Amino acid sequence: MKLTNFFIKVDEFADYIPVVSTVTNLTNLFQKAIQPLTTESNFCKNHYYTYIQQKNTLRCVMLLIPILGNIVVGMFDGLLDYGKSDPSFLGFAPYRVRNDKKIILAVVKESGWALKYASENLKNDKDVVLAAVKNDGLVLRMLVRPLRVMKR
Repeated sequence: MKLTNFFIKVDEFADYIPVVSTVTNLTNLFQKAIQPLTTESNFCKNHYYTYIQQKNTLRCVMLLIPILGNIVVGMFDGLLDYGKSDPSFLGFAPYRVRNDKKIILAVVKESGWALKYASENLKNDKDVVLAAVKNDGLVLRMLVRPLRVMKR
């Protein structure tokens, strides 16, 4: 398990190094394509291969472009990290960012009140609302009436 965690950390770190990220993500895409073809149960239960399957395919493809891909992925990761520490940035973010469920979910898990910056679609999304309420129960005050009676 320790060796598997080491490989995962190396893969995460390699995403920020031009050319190295190209090679590692080409390997990741290959493994994502090959893994469904295997039926060996031990192989499919491996923590590393579970990580590979969960890794965003678009991220892997973007990182095949040296330097430019690293910049774009770095900006996205930075935006996500910044949003967790200061959710008010979402008030100035474009609609596409405020309507991105992954970003909003990550931010409301850290600060439930960030829900007020989410798009109307995500303000009505059960997963997002429950994550916000789980972080801060007082978020219920700002929800529209139908959501206040949402069943768990």
